Amino acid sequence: MKRICAWCGQGTLSELAEASAGDIPTHGICDACNQKHIAKYARPLQEFLDGLGVPVLVVSQACVVLAANEQAQQLLGKKLPLISGHFPGDVINCLHAKTPEGCGNTVHCRTCSIRSAVMDTFASGQPQCVEAYPDMELCCVVKRMRFRISTKKEDDVVLLWIDEISPDERRAV
Repeated sequence: MKRICAWCGQGTLSELAEASAGDIPTHGICDACNQKHIAKYARPLQEFLDGLGVPVLVVSQACVVLAANEQAQQLLGKKLPLISGHFPGDVINCLHAKTPEGCGNTVHCRTCSIRSAVMDTFASGQPQCVEAYPDMELCCVVKRMRFRISTKKEDDVVLLWIDEISPDERRAV
């Protein structure tokens, strides 16, 4: 069977030896045409994330933030080096993440809505939409904040949308 590039028409693809009555061509795409025609439509991850229009964090199964779009960086007041490679509690300045145990390892982390939503999404593949009320250290003042987040699993990561952040007026720290 002769493999021909459907874009340039060249028979440059590997030929598969097959005992058949004829040399029937099949089509694919050669590496050169793939780079020229197809790869140009792929967008770098950062560009894709920035195009979503809402603050988004990309979180690994180990609950580590891998990437953040520009909107998330602005909302959190941190640039990518202070976000990427860190736990969500560290990224949002959760008071409990600042303990010696760190984010994910305190008694408070067991009931963290953000962590639970990410882990449940990994486990079930189902999106989540939850509210969380972390105590955050903001400008040397501890405030309880209200987060509304959504999660969605994409391949081996979870996209965590920050739908809203506001002070929690109902609860005092």
